[in-house]
Amino acid sequence: MSRSGHNRAKGWFVLVLFCWLSSLRLADGLRLEPSKEILSAEVVAVGLSGPAGLAIDQRTGLLYVAEREAGRISMIRDKAAIPVLTDPFQVNDDIPAWAFSVDRTVAFWTEPRFRAPVGLAFDHSGKIYVAEAGHGGRLLSFEPLSDGLKMARAVPTPWIETSYGYTSVAVDEKGRVYTTAQESESGAILSFGSVLVREPDGIWWMIDYGPFAEFSNVSLDSKGSMLVVGEFRGADVGWYDTERQVEVGSMRRVDGLRHTVLLPDGTTLVSLIRDDGTWSVVEVDPLSQNVSEWVGGLTEIGGLTAHPKTGDLYVSLLKEGRVMKFHRLNPQLVADEDKLAMITRAFELEKALPPKEWPDFFRQFIDKLGVIRTVDQRYLDDTAAKMSLAKVPLTIGEFSAVVPVIAAKVKATLLSAPELEPDPIEEVDFLLFYPNQSVLTQRTIAPSISLFKARHRSGKVVQTRFMPNKAGTSIDENMTWDHMPEVLVSFPSGYYAPDTGLSEQGLVRVYFLGMGLGSDYWIDIQRIHKEKSRMRVETMTGKKLEYKLEPFQSLGKDGSESVLVAGIKAVDMGWFKVGEVPVLWNLINGEGRPFKFKHGIKLADMSGLSLPTEASTAVASASRQMSNEEVGMYRRLVLRATSRWSKSGF
Repeated sequence: MSRSGHNRAKGWFVLVLFCWLSSLRLADGLRLEPSKEILSAEVVAVGLSGPAGLAIDQRTGLLYVAEREAGRISMIRDKAAIPVLTDPFQVNDDIPAWAFSVDRTVAFWTEPRFRAPVGLAFDHSGKIYVAEAGHGGRLLSFEPLSDGLKMARAVPTPWIETSYGYTSVAVDEKGRVYTTAQESESGAILSFGSVLVREPDGIWWMIDYGPFAEFSNVSLDSKGSMLVVGEFRGADVGWYDTERQVEVGSMRRVDGLRHTVLLPDGTTLVSLIRDDGTWSVVEVDPLSQNVSEWVGGLTEIGGLTAHPKTGDLYVSLLKEGRVMKFHRLNPQLVADEDKLAMITRAFELEKALPPKEWPDFFRQFIDKLGVIRTVDQRYLDDTAAKMSLAKVPLTIGEFSAVVPVIAAKVKATLLSAPELEPDPIEEVDFLLFYPNQSVLTQRTIAPSISLFKARHRSGKVVQTRFMPNKAGTSIDENMTWDHMPEVLVSFPSGYYAPDTGLSEQGLVRVYFLGMGLGSDYWIDIQRIHKEKSRMRVETMTGKKLEYKLEPFQSLGKDGSESVLVAGIKAVDMGWFKVGEVPVLWNLINGEGRPFKFKHGIKLADMSGLSLPTEASTAVASASRQMSNEEVGMYRRLVLRATSRWSKSGF
């Protein structure tokens, strides 16, 4: 962005700054829960000069630290700090033309010394990235360290001004470089913060951005599929799915937040500065919204990192000039999947997104309908909007994007007195296409297709059956649409009721009603508190039975769960491609492409009202008129599913 454009942006904000400040609400005090972790502590390095960011070279397992005050990078070995990158070093002058300006000259980019190094990270090849903070900081990369090799390469970012400094850096196994940047111009009225990612091909994306925002360091899991970043002033933490490019979890009002780190098992830790001036390291969990203290009473923390294999936590103490290591003596084991997978799966279920791994039972059944290809595809929001339903068969990803579906294959355990049901249900399967919708034809209204099966201990099966029409014609996939029955009744007949769970953590409640011809089945599957999933059965004789459901057991080698909820809601996904439009001016004027940044603020929002607390989510309208292509697909689904259900099930 030009300097004049940047100043115009600031001018707009000065006019409304006081209105915005008056809208801020004082935060409630942070409540810390006691942690169950038992830690051992030891000092691994002393005598450092302003130790800040930490990183571990996965090839050697050695710890490195950025010494901000000394302007160097040191390696920790045998409790001693050994400088490995110091002044002077050489910076390659191969800089793209767009990176130069009046302030950003060759001398700016190639200065042979560090400017307040605060963050560092290694990629899979051993290349080290260094983030410089303060006015005019750079993002530098060094080839794998060896004796006498001190050649650096600058990594410029589009639209980042000279007054910006980089505050952290992380690299995933695919070579994507994540960083946080902060405006640091002396005397600046406004402070702009950014969270960015650079693809290996050089394309940059803006993950989050906002005036007044101050972001913590970026943290990645071992695969680079989950990103965690915190924001100081808003005191919130966000978990991002880097493949879908969407926030999957968040925590608000983590007061005193400064740094974040991910442990190998998915545990998320953050550093906090307390009211008494001491610092703590705490665990945060977006599912339970609990904050529990691991260690407290520390002096100012400069950075956090974790060993990728042992899970040991390393903490740099800025003013003390030392680094400490904390080891878990009784790590809490997570059954079946790590904590990050649980966060992602909970988000998928809550937002009705297709999972990354499809349940085997659903794949096998849907393949038999002949409307999709056997090739799987991960869900892409753009694909669903642009594709044509006439081009069948579809991939599973395309299919779920246009055909809302709920399916489950769960185990059932009788909770009522055994004498009430000598032959209890042991397994329940169900599937709904287009839940709560119907299609009006020339002759009749066809209900949403719903399939249900309950298998008892004796082997008896109660399942969906379709009643013939008045002429006695049974449902057949070769039947023409105009000859659909005048009255189509499925028994049991199911439908989906969103947001009606027994608790606020509820996922889905599905009803399969016997229509006066059989039992009624009321299924309530929980999203987070899985042990609370229940099925209630009201029999024809008046008995009321309760079953415990276990819908989350692993099915197949992919480890997928046995519940699928997909295509019910539309979720806004995707990051902002940096360089398309001037980012700052776009945010101020509200012109050009709409932005999706969590901490972004439009001028219209700054009129004394409270700031938005979370990103908006678009919800698909259930009353949308179906196209002819969709009606055609719906017909094939209805006829094929009903005609094949009794033979194969799922």
